[in-house]
Amino acid sequence: MALENESTRKEIDYINTKRYVAGKYSWSTIDITFNDPIVPSGAQKVNEWFRRHYEFSTGTAGYASDYKEKITLRLLGPDGTFVEEWKLIGAFIQSTNFGDLNYGSDDLVNISATISYDYAILNY
Repeated sequence: MALENESTRKEIDYINTKRYVAGKYSWSTIDITFNDPIVPSGAQKVNEWFRRHYEFSTGTAGYASDYKEKITLRLLGPDGTFVEEWKLIGAFIQSTNFGDLNYGSDDLVNISATISYDYAILNY
């Protein structure tokens, strides 16, 4: 997760002087890769979420209250315990790639997605 300041500072006129405050901050997008097991279908779950953004068959766009989610990311340590937890608030899919389906490959099918979000909270 990366927090970026869109501008270094904002200038405020105050009587005969100038005051400065920090500019607006924004969170950069993150890329996530999912392994797609046969059951349950990871592709189906990602596609269902994506269809809440925009329904291609009817051309209707969804409301933010329908497609924005709260996502919890837990990072595992070497012994399998949770060592870090992030909550992404207002998360939605910016783009997705359902991977290559190749019967000749022994590789797992991976689904990659770029996730945008309003803000993040580091719990621990």
